[in-house]
Amino acid sequence: MSSDEDRAMSGSGELTEREREVLEFVAAGATNKEIASKLYISPNTVKVHLRNIFAKVGVSSRTEATLFAIQTGLVNLDEGGMSVNPSDRSALAVSATPARSLPAQSRWLVVAAAVLLLGAAAVIAFTLNRRSDTEGAISQPQPQGLDESRWIEQPAMRSERSGLAVAVRENQVYAIAGENERGVTGMTERFDPISETWSTLPSKPVPVADVGAAVVGGRILVPGGRLADGEITDILAIYDPQFETWGYGAPLPNPRSAYALVEHEGKLYLFGGWDGNAYRDTVFEYDPELDRWNGLSSMPGPRGYAGAVVAGDAIYVMGGHDGEKALTANSRYFPGRDGDGGNPWEEASPMPGARYAMGITIVADIVHLMGGNGGSNTAQLLKYFPNTNEWEEYASPIKQLWTDLGLVAVETYVYAMGGTYDGMPTAKLVAYQALYTINIPLVP
Repeated sequence: MSSDEDRAMSGSGELTEREREVLEFVAAGATNKEIASKLYISPNTVKVHLRNIFAKVGVSSRTEATLFAIQTGLVNLDEGGMSVNPSDRSALAVSATPARSLPAQSRWLVVAAAVLLLGAAAVIAFTLNRRSDTEGAISQPQPQGLDESRWIEQPAMRSERSGLAVAVRENQVYAIAGENERGVTGMTERFDPISETWSTLPSKPVPVADVGAAVVGGRILVPGGRLADGEITDILAIYDPQFETWGYGAPLPNPRSAYALVEHEGKLYLFGGWDGNAYRDTVFEYDPELDRWNGLSSMPGPRGYAGAVVAGDAIYVMGGHDGEKALTANSRYFPGRDGDGGNPWEEASPMPGARYAMGITIVADIVHLMGGNGGSNTAQLLKYFPNTNEWEEYASPIKQLWTDLGLVAVETYVYAMGGTYDGMPTAKLVAYQALYTINIPLVP
């Protein structure tokens, strides 16, 4: 290893020879099982090495680790072919081939080429199959072919429940509260995607259903919800994963359940929801430093069971139910505009079909919606591209009605869990590979 590589490695903690080997295979796109087979170690040992590598080089994903390996010369982009499905513009990632050495004087060329190629991949991701529609118009979604290899059944939760809250912290998935045939529960579980195991954590002190969760400042916030007696609560429950304890914050200005919830720039935003009598159009912001809720500009209309994600400097509030009908609304909210006298709300392209009580998350600036009620197409996976304001519909192996589920993203995978599946509360967990690896050639 050159002196440049030595400095790069020592800057983030020295990797062992075995860890370097594992990192090289990761950069080549190998799975844990493939790495284990090549190095004659167990998959669990590979997982341990990965955790150590991530900690030492200061990354949180395999993609970031691959870029680190390219930048430090551990791997070199090879002359292999490029493999990408042009009908799926969301499935783009980069991989490289292990290389023990790279001339120091040429390393900057490889890094520069990698940056340019990554930029080209980004352009490809948002221009393949681009339509001639004017910007903002609703384009008719074309169902894409089903690649079942990208759908993976995972170990089920330890208890079935619907209307649960889900969140991700440090690549660990948390499933909190919900309802099953035995009633409303405060059960809290954690899923480790690397070991593919569930752990039981201290239960939420006040059991609730029809709730959401978001991570703010390393803690998981779960506001409001529907109690066992049907009443709606204003309690803000806060879980600290470091100490595995529950606490409380300032109560909501008004009781709410079935809301849309998201974290943005260190604050919690809660949209609409059910107050026990009607769906509301209210927007609340929670400041954890002041432990205080603030009322913001109301939504264009009341809705519950909607979904919310952050893309760029906007929060998108999608779908929902207004008390009379399911909605196709896709409303953009700009927190930076609120309070300056202008209107922080504007409408984006509506969903192809009305939905509510669906799962929603975002991976690499692409919004994924799964399940829900409201129409005949809810079994299809919907994807929304904020940069082009377009929707696409993708085939899914899920044919049954799946509602009130949780949906989160961990690295390149989307995890769908819990909810009501085919009319019954379920403990089901399914992973969908939202991005897959491609090989980009480096031409001398």
